[in-house]
Amino acid sequence: IGGSLLLAASCQKKFLDLVPQDVLSESQYFTSPDQFKAATAAFYGQLTSWSGSFQYMDCGSDLSAITNGIPGEAGQGAGLGLGALTINAGDGNWDGAYKNIRAVNLVLKKAAVYTGTGDISPYVGEAKFFRAWNHFNLLKRFGGVPIDTILVDLNSPVLYGPRNSRYEMVTQILADLNSAIAALPTEQSIAAADKGRISRWAAEAFKARVELYEATWRRYTGVTTDFQGSGGSASDQIATFLADAVAMAKDVMVNGGYALWNQNSIAAIGNLSNYFLFNIDGPASNPAGLDKPSNNEFIIQSVYDYTLKKSNANITRNAWLFGPSRKMLDLYLCTDGLPVDKSPLFQGYTNAGSEFKNRDYRMLANVLGSMTLPAAGSYYLTSGTAFSWGNVKFTAWNYTAPGANRTTDGTESPNFPILRLAEVYLIYAEALYELNGNISDADLNLSINLLRARAGVAPLTNALATAN
Repeated sequence: IGGSLLLAASCQKKFLDLVPQDVLSESQYFTSPDQFKAATAAFYGQLTSWSGSFQYMDCGSDLSAITNGIPGEAGQGAGLGLGALTINAGDGNWDGAYKNIRAVNLVLKKAAVYTGTGDISPYVGEAKFFRAWNHFNLLKRFGGVPIDTILVDLNSPVLYGPRNSRYEMVTQILADLNSAIAALPTEQSIAAADKGRISRWAAEAFKARVELYEATWRRYTGVTTDFQGSGGSASDQIATFLADAVAMAKDVMVNGGYALWNQNSIAAIGNLSNYFLFNIDGPASNPAGLDKPSNNEFIIQSVYDYTLKKSNANITRNAWLFGPSRKMLDLYLCTDGLPVDKSPLFQGYTNAGSEFKNRDYRMLANVLGSMTLPAAGSYYLTSGTAFSWGNVKFTAWNYTAPGANRTTDGTESPNFPILRLAEVYLIYAEALYELNGNISDADLNLSINLLRARAGVAPLTNALATAN
C-alpha cells in the first residue's frame, strides 16, 4: 500500500508539472519558424476583404451613383457619392489599424529575441509588410498620425505624444517595405499550399504604389505642411520616389511571373475577360470552366474558398448597388483609342444601346456583363424603379451551385483583388511620365497598351496623343 501511495504521489506530481499542450502562453510560443509562420498567417485578416469591402470602392468619389446607401458604411445615408456625408462618433479605420499594428509589433518583438535554429526571416518580412500596410492606410485617411513601432502598453509615450508628420510616416513605411523586400521569398518559390502569402514582388508592387502616391501628392498638393523628418528636399524626394517606383514596377513586370488574365481568345468568354476575372469562383463561375489557378494577375489578394473560407457576404447583391455615374461611363474610350468627345465612332445617347457601340470592352463588362446591347426602348427612367445603369463588376455569372443560391446566401467565394498586375502597368507608365515629362511608345507597349489590347481599344502612341 505504501508503495502504491508513493507511486500515485509521484505520478500526480509529474502530471502537475507538465506544460499544457493545447494552450501555450506568449512566453512559451515563438520558439520555432512554424510558430512564427502561424502567427503571421493571422495578419492576412488585416487585408481588405469582402466583409465591408464596398465602402473602400468608389462610393467616396464621383464615379458611383449609388442609390441605396453604402453597404458596410453605417450612418452614411444615401452615401458619400451623393454628397451625404455624416461624421461618425468614431472611426474603425483608426482603431483597427492600431490594433493590427500592435499584433505585428508583438511578432517583431519576439523575433528580435528569437534564439531558435530555424530561419524566421520570411515571417519578419511579412510582419514588416503589414506594418507598412497599416501605416499607409492611416496616412491616406488621416495624414500624419503617431508612428507605432513598439509593443505599446498603458505607459507608452506613443499613446500620449504628438502625431508624426506625413513625411516621417512615409520614411517609416518605405523603411519597413525595404526590409520586407529583402526578406520575402519570390512568388515562384512559395509552395502551392501557401499561395496568397506576400511575396517579394508583392512588396515591391506595393512600394511602387506608395511612392507614386506620395510623389504626386507632394508635386500637386505641395509641402506647406510640416516637412519635418523628410530626409531631404521635397523636389529631391519626388524624383527619387518616382525613379524607384519605375524600378519596382519594372522588376515585378519582368521577373514576377504574373500575366494579365486575358481569355478573350476563348469564344465562350466573348471578349469579357474584364467581367469574368473578378468573379472566378470554381469552374461553374464562367462559361469557359476556368478556375482560380488560371488567374495569375492578382499580386495581392484576400483568398477565399467555398469549403474553407466563404465570403459571408452577398457580393452580387451589394455590387449591383453601385451604379456608375455619367462621368464614369463617359471615361470609357472608343475602340479607336479616343474619348467620346473626340472619337467619330461614338454613337451618342439616342437609344439605350447607342453609347455602348464601338466602346471599350471594359464598359460592356462592368455595366452589361455581356456583348448584347440593349434594344431601343428597353430601358427607361421612372422614379422609384430605374435609376441608372447597374454595375455588374464582382457579380456572379449564372451561379446558383453548389449552394441553394450562392448570390444571396453568403457563400460566394471569389478571391478579393487588392493589387493586380494591371495596376503595376499603370504605375510604371504614370511614374515614368511624372519623372521625365514623356513616355516612349516602347514603354507604352510594355504597360498601358497591354490593357488596351485586352479591352479591344487601339494602342496609345505619342502620335495619337499629339494629333488629339
